[in-house]
Amino acid sequence: MNLITLLNKPSVNAIITGVIMYILIRLSNMGEPVLGSILSSVPIGLLGLLAINGDTTRHTYISTAVVVNSIIVVMWIFLYMISKKKFKKVHILHALLIWTVLCAGYYILKKSGILRKL
Repeated sequence: MNLITLLNKPSVNAIITGVIMYILIRLSNMGEPVLGSILSSVPIGLLGLLAINGDTTRHTYISTAVVVNSIIVVMWIFLYMISKKKFKKVHILHALLIWTVLCAGYYILKKSGILRKL
């Protein structure tokens, strides 16, 4: 069994993702939040891209990932701005809500045909 075949398995991808999350939490709690945040930015979607068939589907996946990653940047900036004075756990919910609304808006605009090239 080669590496790509192994990475195509959803259970292997889930285990890899879980291990990455566990390590980033441990690093952050051990006083290494910079390493934890770097690890949290591992592009896990690249592993999923291995299992996607067809050039058109891959291109759509990649172009959508660009937009959604831009939305994630907006979410992190929003979270940073609202938690600047004092971080509260509810800020995470607010950031998740921003991400959800922006992603849902993008999906609706994309499916309606308003956004053809993105």
